[in-house]
Amino acid sequence: LTSAFADDEESSGSYFSQDLLDQLSESNPSLKGVWLQAKNLNDSHVKQLSEALIRNKVATEVWLPSNQITDEGACHIAHMLKFNKSIKELFLGENNIGPKGAAALAGALARGNSTLVALGLGDNKIGVEGAGAFAAALRHNHSLHTLDVKKNNIPRKSSIRGLLNKMLEFNASDPGDESLVLGLQEELANLVGSLPPEVAETVVLQAEEALKTAMLCRRRGDKIGAAE
Repeated sequence: LTSAFADDEESSGSYFSQDLLDQLSESNPSLKGVWLQAKNLNDSHVKQLSEALIRNKVATEVWLPSNQITDEGACHIAHMLKFNKSIKELFLGENNIGPKGAAALAGALARGNSTLVALGLGDNKIGVEGAGAFAAALRHNHSLHTLDVKKNNIPRKSSIRGLLNKMLEFNASDPGDESLVLGLQEELANLVGSLPPEVAETVVLQAEEALKTAMLCRRRGDKIGAAE
């Protein structure tokens, strides 16, 4: 694969160039991915990169861990994901993405993107709120199989983490495996038990409908559930 690292490894700051952006915009067939780990990229760089990737039709991997990406940059990436149909793996670990950025990414998965199968967000700041946004997105997205949210202030044994794991397992499962739906229902019951009463009722109603929709879509072979 052709690397997206700049040629001058001794220069400081970001290593990506206008040439890289042009190649991505033009869908250069030799450029199958972007690997910019620890290149001091900020949200402005990510905006430019996202604009190029909107037009790209060949890159399947984007690696941007250990940079300076915040919620703003995550929102740019989320906007890109609504249009890009080639990226299968996206890694954003060790940045500064919080609940707002997580919600934007989750929204892109819920409403239109059926290509991404792996998303890495380890060592950010999405918290339980961000994890909840992904759980909601997975009601509609049946393509994402891997979601790394370790080191995000989400308790390892929390119900929301268990629910996410079950939903991802469901996406990767045999459409006829109803045992996973039963597992989801069990995780839901545990989650609801940990929520304030005023929140729990809404979650139950949404999740029950989601389980019905998910099972129906899996039986039909849909990639994405019904859009809201």
